[in-house]
Amino acid sequence: MRIFTIIAFLCLMTADLTSQTITKLRYQTRYESQDPRFHGPGRGGELTITYRASDRMRTDVDHGHGSGAALVFIVRCDLGRTFTLDMRSRQYFESPLPTPEEIARQQKQRHERALTEGEPNYIFDIKVLDTGETKQAFGHTARHYIKTIKNIPGPEFQQAPQETTEDLWYLDVPSGYCDPQSFSYGPGVHRGVGMMGSGRWLVRAKPELRQTGEDPKGLLLSSRKSGQETRTTRNGETTTSTFYTITELVEFEEMPLDSAMFEVPAGFTRKETP
Repeated sequence: MRIFTIIAFLCLMTADLTSQTITKLRYQTRYESQDPRFHGPGRGGELTITYRASDRMRTDVDHGHGSGAALVFIVRCDLGRTFTLDMRSRQYFESPLPTPEEIARQQKQRHERALTEGEPNYIFDIKVLDTGETKQAFGHTARHYIKTIKNIPGPEFQQAPQETTEDLWYLDVPSGYCDPQSFSYGPGVHRGVGMMGSGRWLVRAKPELRQTGEDPKGLLLSSRKSGQETRTTRNGETTTSTFYTITELVEFEEMPLDSAMFEVPAGFTRKETP
């Protein structure tokens, strides 16, 4: 469930493309559950390959069906644009990128507006702990973090509170990439206003995000997220099971820049953003 739609991008000074190198990162994600009935089609795993330069980034997403990347996301901080490519239909969507200053201004406006709307009705309580533990991986030092998120909805949402715990390791690799994951609200209290849910369950939300602890810095090495998920069968039976989402960095390579990787391929048709 999405509360804020935010994309943030950190743009560094551009360099001569003929002399640049990029970082290739391959992540493998898999899903596990204590109850085998929670394993359905499309939940076997996912492979993402990301190519990063200082002012651009490309991510190929393979949902594990053996047919290659289904979606490709290209972020161009140098152009202030983002492109989403559907590799099967050979169509793409193009959107503008807000600058860090624009994002900060929008966040401030949402917060100020929310303060006039009364008390929040959906709480996100986030705690980030740096354990102080370290280990070596890919020639770098990794730090260990524990991140806990509690979702506390008001009665109008007709949802039970949920809690997830994420065991994280981050490499001490500078995060000065053109990376949408580099943005975070950070410690403190942040408010917003919007709609949550879908269809007849659409509810006016006044979410409040409360964060304690600084976000991890660097490059994600691994993540193991656990929590509870509930499903209701057709006969009304409710089943709850512990789930795990495990993401691991399995390849870390420096390679020469191929500028064509960050362009929309010839033959693709542009579609309006839905």
